[in-house]
Amino acid sequence: MGRKFSDAVLNGDLTYTSIVNSESRTQKMAVAVIHFFNHQTHHRDQLTTLLNQCGLDCGVTDLIWMPEMDI
Repeated sequence: MGRKFSDAVLNGDLTYTSIVNSESRTQKMAVAVIHFFNHQTHHRDQLTTLLNQCGLDCGVTDLIWMPEMDI
């Protein structure tokens, strides 16, 4: 079962250490969640493009057309 974020959690902070320069950073959790979703779509596009250039058909990659998941 997927985790559900409450308004309190999404309005809270996420503190982490950057792997780019080892500095501690704090962002609003809602902003971080939006970033994580957006960033994974960027990498999914990169991967499917590379596979396509190698002649491989990845099939449908739109989440709405993928099999339903129990979330």
